Amino acid sequence: MNYIHNTPRYFQQFLYEKRYPIIACLLFILIYYPLNYWYKHTGFWYSLGWNSLTTTSVCEFQFVNGVIRQPMSTFTNIFYLFFGVDIMDKAHTDYNENQRHPNLLIANFQYSVMFGICLLGLFLGSTLYHASMVDIFAQVDMAGVFACALFPLFFTLHKLYAARFYNNKPYFSMMGSILVVFLFFLFQSVLTSYYWKDSAAYYILPMLYFLLIGATGYHNLYYVQKSERNSLFMSLLFTFLAIFLYFYDWYYCDEMSVFQPHAFWHVFSALSMYYFYTFLRSEHNPILKP
Repeated sequence: MNYIHNTPRYFQQFLYEKRYPIIACLLFILIYYPLNYWYKHTGFWYSLGWNSLTTTSVCEFQFVNGVIRQPMSTFTNIFYLFFGVDIMDKAHTDYNENQRHPNLLIANFQYSVMFGICLLGLFLGSTLYHASMVDIFAQVDMAGVFACALFPLFFTLHKLYAARFYNNKPYFSMMGSILVVFLFFLFQSVLTSYYWKDSAAYYILPMLYFLLIGATGYHNLYYVQKSERNSLFMSLLFTFLAIFLYFYDWYYCDEMSVFQPHAFWHVFSALSMYYFYTFLRSEHNPILKP
């Protein structure tokens, strides 16, 4: 009964805490709906000289003369926007308040900035790709996909380095994070340049994912005293659902259906990344004895 009685207060608190991602999503909706419903027959992308559609395995029907050619798969990118802005807001809070926090991610606000940039980059790339269905934005979309797989891996490697050489003590390290970010952009640029339209991407991405899960599990088992493992479980669950829907879309296709599996791939993959980020923020490490 207390929970029911306090529900309005909890809802108000949620609205206040998430005001920036909510505002960002409302702005996206205000742009999306007029473009989708009033500009279906303008031939917008053809007028820009992009006359050839990219080869795609996404099932959803393409309104080729519209500004938004795949409406459902375009709209559901809003989840990347919501979580990306929310993480950037957390980075701002960490910068002002938490540089001495006993968690490597929270103590180094720049890492949350990079997590947010990865999600916002994926939002931008995937939105432009599904709206236009042209090659240049397909490459931008894949850049975001590679980024969201690579950066958590490089961050986890930094955590393992800190555990091995810094006695597992969380610390603020601008130079260390700059090195991690540089290596991340180097690898991400190579993958985006050479493998964005290559079938090898279907082997590279699972390899990066399993490396991430393996490194995360090893670090959590041997170096973490306390963490919200339920968040990790939810991340893995949403990852499984996202991958299932991604491939389900290939084989069981109804291009005119309201239910588009690829669109829900966006929803569940965004939830997976956010829960993984939440898990990383929950880690509390014991100080190892020398």
